[in-house]
Amino acid sequence: LSGEPQPSLLETYAIHGFTEAQTEHYLQQYVANRRDKIAEATGDLGVAEGSIVLREDWTNWETYQKYIKKLMGLSALLQTPFVLSLLVETLPGLLKDCKEEKEVEKLQILRINLYRAFIANWFKRQRDKLLKAGKIDDECRITEAFQEYSEALAQAMMRADITSVRYEEIRDGEDTGANLKRL
Repeated sequence: LSGEPQPSLLETYAIHGFTEAQTEHYLQQYVANRRDKIAEATGDLGVAEGSIVLREDWTNWETYQKYIKKLMGLSALLQTPFVLSLLVETLPGLLKDCKEEKEVEKLQILRINLYRAFIANWFKRQRDKLLKAGKIDDECRITEAFQEYSEALAQAMMRADITSVRYEEIRDGEDTGANLKRL
């Protein structure tokens, strides 16, 4: 290849949204492959007493389908595998304070709610891994530190007008704040 741009070699691909059948198949596969983890995770939500989350079987794919149909506008968000994966990871947590199904229908779940819930779950899972490995104690406020670092990184990236960063291992004792300031 020469150093000259060759636009004629570029191809364009379009990703079409999931059909209803593909969404159903994804839900079936998700539940089948994660049944134990789902049961464990829904037990750890800090669910309000009387919550519908406690009355539902989240190890059944049809439960997810039921709430996808009940939540106004949610189906329109579920056009890509990524957003659908966010939903199935976070749906029980998003519904944990609802005691009646009519409350569910009033919920307005926006894409940003899915992202926030997903990130909160991710930070909690990372905290649990660190606890289990003995790297932190139960009093450590690591999830807050994860959140603060993520926000600082995002702001630094926005100021620098960049969309990705290169990973460099930080040595013990090195100031991570100084690294963010360099962006």
